[in-house]
Amino acid sequence: MSYSNSFPQQRPSLNLDFANGGDQLDSRISYSRSSTGTYLSNEKSLNSENLLLQSQDFDTSWTAAHMSAPTGSQTAPDGTSTAWLLSAASGTGAATIYQNASPKVSSNTSYTLVAHVKAGTASHAYISFRGAPAESAYALIDFASPLSPTSGGAVMTGMSSSSVALGNSWYRLTLTFTTATISSGYSFIYVGTSDGTLPVSGGYVNYDSTGDTIYAWGAQLSSVNSLVYDSPTTTQISREYSPLLKTAAADAPRFEYAADSQSVGTALGLLVESQASNLYPNSSDMTGNSGSLTNVDLNVAVGPTGDLTADALRLDATDANEHYRQYNFTSAASTAYTFSAYVKAAGLNYIAVRSTTNFSSAYTFFNVSSGTVEGSAPIPSTIESVGNGWFRCSVTATSVSATTSSFRIYVTDSPVSSTVAIGDSYRAVLGAGIQIEASSASSSLISTSGSTASRAADSCSLVSAPLLDNGSGGLTVEYDMRDASDTAYVLQLERSVGATNGGGVAVTNRYLFVENTYEDLGLTTSNVFHKFAASWESGSQKASRDGGAIVQDTATVVPADVNTLHIGTRQDGQEPINGHIRNIAIYSEPLSSTNLTTLSSS
Repeated sequence: MSYSNSFPQQRPSLNLDFANGGDQLDSRISYSRSSTGTYLSNEKSLNSENLLLQSQDFDTSWTAAHMSAPTGSQTAPDGTSTAWLLSAASGTGAATIYQNASPKVSSNTSYTLVAHVKAGTASHAYISFRGAPAESAYALIDFASPLSPTSGGAVMTGMSSSSVALGNSWYRLTLTFTTATISSGYSFIYVGTSDGTLPVSGGYVNYDSTGDTIYAWGAQLSSVNSLVYDSPTTTQISREYSPLLKTAAADAPRFEYAADSQSVGTALGLLVESQASNLYPNSSDMTGNSGSLTNVDLNVAVGPTGDLTADALRLDATDANEHYRQYNFTSAASTAYTFSAYVKAAGLNYIAVRSTTNFSSAYTFFNVSSGTVEGSAPIPSTIESVGNGWFRCSVTATSVSATTSSFRIYVTDSPVSSTVAIGDSYRAVLGAGIQIEASSASSSLISTSGSTASRAADSCSLVSAPLLDNGSGGLTVEYDMRDASDTAYVLQLERSVGATNGGGVAVTNRYLFVENTYEDLGLTTSNVFHKFAASWESGSQKASRDGGAIVQDTATVVPADVNTLHIGTRQDGQEPINGHIRNIAIYSEPLSSTNLTTLSSS
């Protein structure tokens, strides 16, 4: 079959490309949305970072001072034998390991230093950064009162510190600071012992450390200010970027991109959604309303929005038990609700999301390392990558009655069980963006803070009788839907007078309507792009989807007075696509069956 026989000879009278148009609408299109709306953009943000080399191998890129070489094969917070014992030699200086991160550190920039320490015989430990001969910041932990570290320094500003108990007497010690002017060759990181003596302006501790020991593991320096150790390194520093989950202003269209291996992500096209509400009032707080045996570390990592607002759901020390947080909301009776959250592995690779109070109890297991739903999910479930190890997990369940209802997130190390054998107080998952909505699929994130919130519907149309009122004609459209409903409209060409939902020309996820005569092409699959091509003339209407067999009818009446193209909705703005439109082409002449199958498969 030659190219000329397969494709139409005529060019489209209207060609709208939403995936390759520079993220701008054709000037003839009218668009509105009376609220803000989120979308996954083609902009990348630095999501995690570690500027240190050999972050767990303290006998390689690190130098030992006032001590012999550190002793490896010690038990680390994560249960591996990768920690180190620092043992002081006789002398007046603290037993210290250090590394120079120059020239990777910038002046007048905020950084966070993370290290894990455990008492040996020393009563204190310290971490510090030195940016010039007398310019430094430090954090000092007293193992007698380890959750209240001391911070300070010289010349630098914004010093603060924190300490988190991780189990087996380990502590994650953090230091946040803003550099002043970095001197050439200076960016020293120190980890060492102390007897309570504070570091000098040069960042190190001077005292007689004879006989003192501490254990150390997992060091990280980052400009994203992560308070968790999320970027181990070997011979290269770590910098990981991910697509930015942005917020569009009211009346601004949203052109969305996939979080795939492409440098800016594959263009998905124009996002068109219905009105929706997030019924969970604190979307950025993973604490929930209740829970069991799970620590919640707030605002410790960079989430999909590019902000330090992701929380850690961390095991406590309880063995052979379930570890979860519960999220409540008020439901109506017999209504489908979708629960979703953004999750990233941080020592634990699995979560289970359970529909619980006022639902039929069902556990759905997600692998948040590989991005898969485990086994045969008992209820509708999806997992979607949003970049740098972050996934959006969702489940849908139907309520029983009008009352308080709830979903739970279990953190686990198993693809089939919510029970964790060993509670180590270290392993965790990161989480952000809790959403509960009355829908059979998740929609774009609606951020909440203290109360529920709503997003308005998108409205997109083009009015032009000269372009659209051609009598007979044809069209092509490429689209996807988050929930492949047979009633959702992809587009409608509306008459100027006497418009009806099946009048003019309308394409739904299942049907082609031409003046209320319809062809049934069957339902499609959710979250998959489909290509649709149709043609109509007096006594004939036909269509093909994804290169499939032609479906046709001979009782067609050609529409007249068509002047408006509704994009992603029907003529009254209802039954939106809740998905993406990549492109639409309108032809002023009918297309052949060969044209239709070729256009819908190419």
